[in-house]
Order: sequence, then C-alpha cells, then structure tokens
Amino acid sequence: MSVTLSFRRGASPGGLPQPRKLAMHDGLGGVHGSSLSLAAVGSVLGLEEQKMSEGKSLIRYFCTPCTATKTNGGRVRNLPCHAPDKWAIFKAYNKRDVKVEMAIQHRLASSPVPNFLWDEYHLDQAINDRGIRIDMAFVDNAIAIDA
Repeated sequence: MSVTLSFRRGASPGGLPQPRKLAMHDGLGGVHGSSLSLAAVGSVLGLEEQKMSEGKSLIRYFCTPCTATKTNGGRVRNLPCHAPDKWAIFKAYNKRDVKVEMAIQHRLASSPVPNFLWDEYHLDQAINDRGIRIDMAFVDNAIAIDA
C-alpha cells in the first residue's frame, strides 16, 4: 500500500509530481502506518471481498514487455487482443482492487490516522523527494583510507 500511495502521488499527467498533501485523502497507509499489502490489510480487516491472487501474473503479462518469439509473432508487448480471456480477468482484477481499497477506506474512516503519523509521512516523502546531502570529501577520504 505504501507503494500505491507513492505511485499515486508521483504519477500525474505530464509527469509532474503531485503535492505530498494530496496523498492524505487515501487514509490507507496500511493499518495506521504499517506497510501491509492490500491483500494483507483486507485479510486483517476481514473484508467480504478480498484482493484477487491472479494480479501479479496478469500485470507481468500486460504491463511489461515480452520476448519476441516465433510463437507470439515477434511481438514485444501483449495486448488485450492477444488474450481476451486474460484481459477480462485483468479488468475484473483491477475493479476488485478498487472495491477492496474503497472497503478499507470505509472501514478505517471511523478511526482516522492521527496527525502525527501524517506529519511523519509527509516528512518521509519530502526526504525521499529531495534526497539527503552527502559530504563527498568525507566519502572520498573514507574510500582512500579503506584502500
């Protein structure tokens, strides 16, 4: 889920990063700050509908390049027309993910994430966005001493 929040915050039209504060509406940062996956959170909360297990293989099939072979006609990308049955399951998988996320958000709405955790999250994201300064003279000297 933390990957999802970071992805959603960073992915926007034109490749411009979204402000960190926009991620706050999700309220899904695991269960109050834990880094559980969507499947794990759904399981912990005992949701009626759970994340579908087929997702990883379908994401790999449709969202990453494939090796061109004689069998697949030399294509390097799998499109919906190449496997309509898999595409139907992939669409169902994505719909289910949204339903599970909405159910988690609904379940957690009565116990919002405390402000101090949001403050920690925003600080963490700011650090991730800008990185940290490194004293290169110190690094070079450390490497020289080790050599």
